Amino acid sequence: MLREIRSDPEFQPTIILLSARAGEDAKVEGLQAGADDYLSKRLYERDSPSTPRLRSPTRATT
Repeated sequence: MLREIRSDPEFQPTIILLSARAGEDAKVEGLQAGADDYLSKRLYERDSPSTPRLRSPTRATT
């Protein structure tokens, strides 16, 4: 699907893959397919300098 999206020169969104597949091979495969960044579900701040800090919604306690 990424290759199809990237084949349209007029539609070039930023694509960040979030995958359960961890490891260097999976990351390389995703980036070669056309992703701009690849994050495994086990997020670490070191994965990408552009990784946003994810926050859980806070719940009011009573």
